[in-house]
Amino acid sequence: MKPLHFFFFIVTIPFLISLGHDLYVFYAEQNSNIDLKTITKIYTEDRPGKSFDFASFGYIWTTYSPDSYQLMSQSFDPAEWAGIQEFLKFKSSILFGVFAVFMYLCGALFALLNRPKQAKKIRRRT
Repeated sequence: MKPLHFFFFIVTIPFLISLGHDLYVFYAEQNSNIDLKTITKIYTEDRPGKSFDFASFGYIWTTYSPDSYQLMSQSFDPAEWAGIQEFLKFKSSILFGVFAVFMYLCGALFALLNRPKQAKKIRRRT
């Protein structure tokens, strides 16, 4: 595996994990058996009880580690904590997806800029 491809894979992992989490929460809150028919109803009018939504960083933090959230909220000034809470409203899947696309663009730019150097090395060998 090329190093650039491995880098792309590593950058994609947080997006896949957060998207998997969001899909799991969607299925778990339907109070029904998980089946493939439910996924087709995510964005339709006859969707099940709760609609699909991306989880924010604040939701993930308060759900899975409420003690550290409480500790951090007490360790900051109220004005600073209000600023931090604005960042906690970001949707994790969307932010990780944007980050992955940005890294893909940077990697493609790097590959394009690095290609002429590799072509010169190949020509010198022949």
